Amino acid sequence: MSAKSRCDVDPSIFSSEIKLNLSRKARRNASKRRRRVGEERINAFFDNLTIDLQSFHPDEAWKRFACDRLSSRMRKRVEVDRPEMKEAAFLKFIQLNDGLANFRLDPSFEEYFVEAREFISHVLERYLSSKDPDFIQESFSHKLLLDEWKYGPGASNGVSGLGTVEKINQPMTVAGQAEPLVKYLRANNPYFAGFDAKDDGFGLRYVSGSRLNTVLKNEDEVRTIAIEASGNMAVQLAGGRIIEGALRYAGIDISNQQPKNQVLARRGSKTGQVCTIDLKSASDMETPVLIRKLWPLKWYDFFMKTRSPETDIPGFGSVELNMISTMGNGYTFPMMTLTILSLIYANRRINHRGPRLWVDYDETCVFGDDIIVPVSEFHTLSALLQASGYIVNHNKSFWSGPFRESCGGDYFEGHDVTPFYARRLTDPSSIYVVINQLLSWSGRMEFPCSRSLRYLVSLLDGKVNLVPEWLEPTAGIKTSQCPRVYKHLRTIMVKHELDSSIFMMPLVCGGYVSQRKDGVFEYNPRDTWVVFKTGTSVLPEGYTDGWDPRYGTLRSSGYISLMVSIATM
Repeated sequence: MSAKSRCDVDPSIFSSEIKLNLSRKARRNASKRRRRVGEERINAFFDNLTIDLQSFHPDEAWKRFACDRLSSRMRKRVEVDRPEMKEAAFLKFIQLNDGLANFRLDPSFEEYFVEAREFISHVLERYLSSKDPDFIQESFSHKLLLDEWKYGPGASNGVSGLGTVEKINQPMTVAGQAEPLVKYLRANNPYFAGFDAKDDGFGLRYVSGSRLNTVLKNEDEVRTIAIEASGNMAVQLAGGRIIEGALRYAGIDISNQQPKNQVLARRGSKTGQVCTIDLKSASDMETPVLIRKLWPLKWYDFFMKTRSPETDIPGFGSVELNMISTMGNGYTFPMMTLTILSLIYANRRINHRGPRLWVDYDETCVFGDDIIVPVSEFHTLSALLQASGYIVNHNKSFWSGPFRESCGGDYFEGHDVTPFYARRLTDPSSIYVVINQLLSWSGRMEFPCSRSLRYLVSLLDGKVNLVPEWLEPTAGIKTSQCPRVYKHLRTIMVKHELDSSIFMMPLVCGGYVSQRKDGVFEYNPRDTWVVFKTGTSVLPEGYTDGWDPRYGTLRSSGYISLMVSIATM
């Protein structure tokens, strides 16, 4: 740069950059302080809770078990920031991926794989024939992809923003062999077709694969998740939704399956007739060789074309994937659910004389890798799962004794002994969540945990909201004895203005954007982005208190109200 050009530079640019850098630094420092204060608070809460639990000596065995389980697991979901956990998770993923490179199916289980393949084909063919009578013995159709595709809800590789509104105006990113399918989706959508015709080639942009990231699992470990290319994800989700429809025809509705698993696990803890099986890293354990063996060829071809052939791992570079999909792939979960269901069917058919092409769900539940089957099937099914490449987690699988767990529900002799997991205590909304978790658990145990409750209430600095039991746990302390006119934290969606978009019509029709009275269009950058403000409400006409029978019994509600009264005096 010449002397003249240096003199011509506006110095205010540099001052604004300095201010921006200082602002970013201030935000980072503030975030660090919040995390530090949050960790101090959460550690103090656990110390108080430990003292409370040590003073509780119930006569009932299930209550003693519940206390022991809470003591051992209460820190499992704490939100902490430890970079070393991310690196450990990446190393574990690489080792697991390398181990899958030489995986081969056990030929002695060939009979089981034949039965499982027939079951999957039957389920898919039945579903497609229900969608269109012209689909005769067809298990896959590209036409259905046009009705089922959508943008993924989270981050996409090579695309900025998280929601549909932010992604739709950008080129779709494509990895691997997904280009023809993504072009097929866009060509059959009038808005995308017009957009691509106006600016030829703008609609697609190529990336090498996915990008690996991590999400919180517990205080000691994080979970890996792949951030897929947006075009791949759109097609993956379409395939996943078709499989979900087929699963409904097979008797499993993923949208409401978790409560069914919990009910059966509870019954199993009392009767001992069913076992619960958990698998290690199941989302990453399905290999191309297994899926090719069990699924129709057209589906296998679809999976292979829309998967990411490689993933970029921060600090380790690009890694070729030996698994057919990862957590974060749009079809991984429904594909895994139907695959495992087919293995349950095959095991039952061969070893237990089960009926042909039908599953009895009276003692069977499947939700991803959360499996419940009769105890008599535990050993033979475990062997089949191992032969298929899955790893049975014997530490979290229960086939004897009075305890069962499934889909986040823990049960002992028919009693709910699920611990609560405090994640953070950084702001009033998160404090209210933990208070309500503690009260709900204490109400079931009929043990006050008064020391822990008083500590949590003290964090609110005297500004305590008592709210009806039917409100969200972020609103305040849920109690039947709330005042008739009560204050609560209300959630307000974060809104951004949308200046313009050639896709305005489908965005409006889809409910992605709304229009203010002044005519300006606005959108929520992500549905879960909210802020909290204090509001005032009145109990509905005819209600004398805030009791909600869906939240708890009248007995537990009264016990909770008594604890709240003592803690807030």
